Amino acid sequence: MHAAILTFMTQSEPMNMEYYFETLFSSFLFPPPEKPVPQSFMQTTLSNTGQVHSPANWLRLVHQGDPDHHYIVTTLSHYKEQSLFPNFQHEYIVLYIQLRAQQPPPIITAIRVSRTIANHTPTARLGLWGSAEDTVTILGDITQVQIPDKRVLHLTWTPDQAPDLEHLSVLICQIHNSSPRYRLFKTCCYSFARTISDSARATLNSTEHIHQTRFFTRRSHFMHFIPAGIMRAQISTDVIVAMTQDVPGKHFFKSAIDLLFMIYPDDDIEYET
Repeated sequence: MHAAILTFMTQSEPMNMEYYFETLFSSFLFPPPEKPVPQSFMQTTLSNTGQVHSPANWLRLVHQGDPDHHYIVTTLSHYKEQSLFPNFQHEYIVLYIQLRAQQPPPIITAIRVSRTIANHTPTARLGLWGSAEDTVTILGDITQVQIPDKRVLHLTWTPDQAPDLEHLSVLICQIHNSSPRYRLFKTCCYSFARTISDSARATLNSTEHIHQTRFFTRRSHFMHFIPAGIMRAQISTDVIVAMTQDVPGKHFFKSAIDLLFMIYPDDDIEYET
């Protein structure tokens, strides 16, 4: 046994000290560069252009993907379609989302928050009443997004003052929960968009930009003369503002919506948990 080991050692090549220095010692002093960090869950979610989420599912994604509140909303815009048909001057919200850090310049992603009606019944097909279909849609990098519709309200925040994404996601989800039914003159897209924009304007310290509206682009009005959803939006906003004075932070929303049920009852409301 010992003779075999001795024969193997004598027949082996001499130790190459230069090889060991290069492969072991040098790798210790100068480790190879780290592999790129995998894209975060929230980055993946925001890069999935065209993906549509319900308010509840969107809130779950934000809560899971951004638990430390790194993502913020720097712009909230209220848009109105100018054409009368086929969408009857539809109104919706667009949010600009970015990381709070500014170095390097962050990618800004646009998302669209919108209400339509689920056309499952004859009355829904006529646009009168039915189940509301509220959605959050990823539009993509703002440098690649073009919105031809008229912007009727525009709120902005600096990165150091901007609300975090989860805060506004909770607001959107709870506004949906408070009125899950679509009704043409009460809880239509006008009311949904107006409640979001007015609540953000009233409770968050934003800079408001005034946009001159044309005759057919009056906010919450169809063809300038026919208002829709304004009263419900005002009541919802007033309740949210009142609750923020007593219960600071995003946890006030459930109490605000519960109070809204008492002030403005709706026979066929379905509360979503």
